[in-house]
Amino acid sequence: MAALGWTLPNGTILWQCGGSLIWENFVLTAAHCLIDKRNQPPDVVRLGDLDLFSAEDDTYAQQLKIVKILRHPEHTFSASYHDVALLKLEWNVTLDQTVIPACLWSDGEVRFREMVATGWGNTGFAQKRTPTLLKVSLKPISNEQCSEFYPPTRRIRQGLQDQHLCAVDEEMDTCEGDSGGPLQLKLLHNSRMTPFVVGVTSFGGVCGTSNPGVYAKVAFFYDWIMATMRDHGADGLEVDYNATLCALRYASLREFDDQVRIDEERSNNFTAVDMTRVRISSRALPIQMVDVGHNCYGVIVDEDTVITVADCTNLEGQSLAFVTYLGEKVMPISKIHVHPNHVQGSGYNNIAILKMSKLLDLPLGFQPSCVWHGMFNDSVNAYGSGRQDINHFLYFDEEIHLNSTQALHRIKSPVLNESSCVISERFAPRLRHGLTREQFCVGNDVFLVPGSCDLLVGGVLDEWMFKENNDYHHTVALSLFGRDCGFGEHIIGVRLSSHVEWMKSVLLPNYQNTADTVRYIDMDLHEGDNCTISKGRPARCVSVDICPGHLNRKVDTFCSSTSVVCCAYEIIMLSEGSQIHPEVLKCPEMAQGHTTSLGSLAYIARHFGERITFLCSGVVITKSAVLTTASCLAEHRYLVVRLIDKQTQYNISDVLKHETYNSTDKTNDIALIKLSYPFEWNAQVFPACLWTNQTHTPIVLNITFAVRKDVTVNTVLHPMYNSDCQRSHPYEVHKTQLCLRNPMKNITCVRFSGMLTWLDPRGVPFLVGVNPDEDVQCIQWRYSTATRISSFLEWITKNAFI
Repeated sequence: MAALGWTLPNGTILWQCGGSLIWENFVLTAAHCLIDKRNQPPDVVRLGDLDLFSAEDDTYAQQLKIVKILRHPEHTFSASYHDVALLKLEWNVTLDQTVIPACLWSDGEVRFREMVATGWGNTGFAQKRTPTLLKVSLKPISNEQCSEFYPPTRRIRQGLQDQHLCAVDEEMDTCEGDSGGPLQLKLLHNSRMTPFVVGVTSFGGVCGTSNPGVYAKVAFFYDWIMATMRDHGADGLEVDYNATLCALRYASLREFDDQVRIDEERSNNFTAVDMTRVRISSRALPIQMVDVGHNCYGVIVDEDTVITVADCTNLEGQSLAFVTYLGEKVMPISKIHVHPNHVQGSGYNNIAILKMSKLLDLPLGFQPSCVWHGMFNDSVNAYGSGRQDINHFLYFDEEIHLNSTQALHRIKSPVLNESSCVISERFAPRLRHGLTREQFCVGNDVFLVPGSCDLLVGGVLDEWMFKENNDYHHTVALSLFGRDCGFGEHIIGVRLSSHVEWMKSVLLPNYQNTADTVRYIDMDLHEGDNCTISKGRPARCVSVDICPGHLNRKVDTFCSSTSVVCCAYEIIMLSEGSQIHPEVLKCPEMAQGHTTSLGSLAYIARHFGERITFLCSGVVITKSAVLTTASCLAEHRYLVVRLIDKQTQYNISDVLKHETYNSTDKTNDIALIKLSYPFEWNAQVFPACLWTNQTHTPIVLNITFAVRKDVTVNTVLHPMYNSDCQRSHPYEVHKTQLCLRNPMKNITCVRFSGMLTWLDPRGVPFLVGVNPDEDVQCIQWRYSTATRISSFLEWITKNAFI
């Protein structure tokens, strides 16, 4: 901000206009400011001074003589057209954090919702000029609206034109700025903020009224301003000078984005910066993202499945043929599923599923992205591309190095609602019905320097979340459109949770839809109480885990909470004539609150005299029975059982393998060891509860197994669909088997019998499966299989409890 002064014969300076420093020795102002009432031109410019009538803040003030006045050649003092001029100073200013040239907004489109005018102008009608620099926020309005206040007059005979820009102070209580002063906006780059001059104050209504101010539009005069400065010795002003180069030229002097927390107390040349609050930074894409061609992207959600936006599947009649993933690998597409209700170019139902010709060649530990099923209100990451240098975080005193190489950027993007979401006029036709529940809006309210970032269409709007000792990548939405990566005008994405049912219909055609179930909660009922279901059938309140059949009902009654359901006796009994032993149902009450995750792990060994050889592990399920796998027990002679970390050994009375156990494909791989003497329940010795739900499995399981005497290993495995196993497993996967994968490895091989458990929110440990005792062949398997406990409840009840 510059003050233009007129030196009187007595040495007094009258400060009567404003201007903007736009080069080290050039100030932009209004042409009508070039003469005062005495018909005299200004002769001095003052910068870096907030209070023109006090010496207290003069530490950084700079006052320079004007050596050349350059008025727009088409300007006349009798009219308010071409109202711009340049003032050349006697020498270059001294650059510091208080005096820095502004940049110029060269785009004819002014899409800012709010700008700032600054000056030492009048503060109200008939009031004196303020000595202190003030600023006011103004909202731009169209020239058509503005013309209602300024009909053609002698000074604007042709009315307002493209060279004019109007803005209004809706509060009507502050100064509109000095004549010749800037109408500006600070734009983001390098986590710094640079002012861009959008208009030059030309004329307007009286302060304190709702009349808009009229500004000379900088973009209209941009070429003249640049050419004039170059012609008059602006050293270093290249022909291709643009907004990016201007922002970078003085980047290290600019103020930091107020979103970034900076520790101003610097010691030992160290400054603390909270990098988690940086809005945009160069960052590699998540490895789950793929390039689907047509400048579009998608996300891997399964080993042969990519989700993208529908508009990316067809460009000028050319369908997608392949995807590029992990930077360089290519995989042909075998099938494209576009949402049946999508219309090309529309922002509705804009989603598609790509099936690969075979499994993607994924690296060790690769995790497909999880589809976020619910609402999401926190910030997410969006992704774009742009110049390497313009978004590099610039520390204190760090010099900028020009680097026009295109880089990938991650944008921290707050989630916005319908009232706070700003949609660019460019994309409004794609949302003719407005925002609906399926649209996901994110973005930042500050604007970027033009050309800093272009959105990756089909890119993920994602977040990493920590669960069960692992980080998992979640895709909340896929980006559809948004200018400048959602800065100023926001990103619109397709919310995946809105299309879960359609995705299931494509990927899981046999999936049972329970979305239409009506649910009631009876606060007078509690676990163990008798209740009734449809048509008065007798039932009991039990944990939802042991009532899988409730998922098939059109009406559900819950007992006090959604973890306890009113369940028909015949479902609890599994089938007529086959009853789950009461101890199975009571187990959760007994085990609740124990810190271990699987009850009592048992060490199973074979002994010959003094010599003991480890075989495998098992788990206590009753006072006299240990559950393990048939593959563990090649023979049952000379077996002993000892609890892990306990020295007492227990002799066995019998070993029962499942009658149809197949040692080749490991189907029906389950066995019971009956003890000669029972355990005594206590805080350290208690049973593992059996998982009874036959339709659903917890999404994260812990597997615990003993590898040798007194040494156990714990790891996390994910249950998968059996069809996943079948794609690469050497044997047919039976419905009584559970398909598993280690999320952190490319192979899932557990060579020792292990116990698959899940700890429910109440702290109750459930035994969900038992892992076969595999041979060395399994080290080649991407997946592994286990025996589902819920498939063998009748067999366990018959042999362990009776």
